[in-house]
Amino acid sequence: MLGAAPFNWQLSGSYFVVAHFHYVIVGGILFALFAAFYYWYPKITGKMFNETLGKLHFWLFLSAFT
Repeated sequence: MLGAAPFNWQLSGSYFVVAHFHYVIVGGILFALFAAFYYWYPKITGKMFNETLGKLHFWLFLSAFT
């Protein structure tokens, strides 16, 4: 989006760039951390999570984040 000259001219140095960057980075980090936790915790402890609660957590987190 910012590769187009008219958009870049209007949006550069604005809060849009800062907010979009943080929104994407924070979302990517949080989703990756939760995914790693759900993947590695059962391998480390040998205890499985309830799949229904895991799906509920994902959909609630996704809807709250967007």
